[in-house]
Amino acid sequence: QVSATHLPTARARSGEVLQRAMFGVTSAATAAVAGPASAAWLFSYNKENFANDTGMRFGKFMMARGNANAQVAQYREDIAGITGMTISKMDSWQGVTTLFLAVGAALSCAGRIGMHGCAPPGWFCGLFSGSIFMSIMFNGTSLWLAMHASQRAQCAATSLLTRKVRLPIPSMGQLDNARVIASSFEKQPARDMFRVPFMRHPESAPDMPHAEDPAGKTKSGSKKKHTHDPQKEFGTTHRDTIPSWLHDEVIVDKGDGFIGEGGEPLHDPHEAPDHFKLLMKAQESWRDYDVYARICMLYGVVSYLYAVCYFAVGTAMVELRGFWVMWSIPMIFMGAQCLIMRLDILRTGSHRLPNLEFLGHMAPYIAVSALTLEYRYYYSEAQKAVAWGLALLAIFAHFAMAL
Repeated sequence: QVSATHLPTARARSGEVLQRAMFGVTSAATAAVAGPASAAWLFSYNKENFANDTGMRFGKFMMARGNANAQVAQYREDIAGITGMTISKMDSWQGVTTLFLAVGAALSCAGRIGMHGCAPPGWFCGLFSGSIFMSIMFNGTSLWLAMHASQRAQCAATSLLTRKVRLPIPSMGQLDNARVIASSFEKQPARDMFRVPFMRHPESAPDMPHAEDPAGKTKSGSKKKHTHDPQKEFGTTHRDTIPSWLHDEVIVDKGDGFIGEGGEPLHDPHEAPDHFKLLMKAQESWRDYDVYARICMLYGVVSYLYAVCYFAVGTAMVELRGFWVMWSIPMIFMGAQCLIMRLDILRTGSHRLPNLEFLGHMAPYIAVSALTLEYRYYYSEAQKAVAWGLALLAIFAHFAMAL
């Protein structure tokens, strides 16, 4: 029997035992319910991360391809622009040289100067004929060279744009490799499916090259030893671990961040891109024609100005007897000739015979002096000898100009 004094103590003990039993049953029931619910929540949480990462992965692939297409489009514009300058320049020169040829043919078709009077002396006609036919020869050569250079530039541009520098449009295989279907989550490791937030991922983050040095090399060519900085390489997290699907993306699809073969960069940052190298190689097929077309046109224009000057002087003297007109005409054409020479080839650099071209610019004035003595009122052997001396000096001035 239990005494009346011990009855409250016994009741307290039995209530405590009953409370502990009920707490254990409640904890077991709570654990039985919370365990699957927590696992389901972790599975849903990681699956949502997987779906978000796969969408960003395909978006990143499309953005990279879009940027690559834009870059190659700039390369194609470079080729079209550089070759277009040669093409437009050569086409302009063809038109200019054709006009010079047309005027030269019109001046030379008569065969002599002064159709309405007696012909000027033979040496003067020789200066005119030699100048006009030299102009026709050089301008005709320039026309052919410019035509060839223009066609070669057009062919090179077409070849590069259709065979070498093409837009990197992704193939169906590359698109399939870039996209990830939702059921791929089932192939992920269980530690990724049920990873608790704020815990470490199963894979280590890869070492990514710095943006300012894609090749990861120093100027001497040796590899740099980068300190792993997850804050800079993965700006959204401080962790140095990543999920397995991101690790597979870097290893399989990205090739260590480069699109070249073997995980190497396409070219050194300080090296000319490949399309410039291809264009430099193609320019060898028309570069010489471009240069010599310009040289021939220069000589053709210089000879043309000589011819027009002699034609105007001869016409003024033979048909008009305009002595002062004859003396003023060379200033215009020789001034234009001097300016063209200065703008084209005599601005800078050293020359073996500096300022010798001024003797060539003075040739028409020497010829005008001789022609003035030829049209004298009284015959004189001395004046005749002086006139021939001046004529020979004019011819020598043309020879010096050719040097």
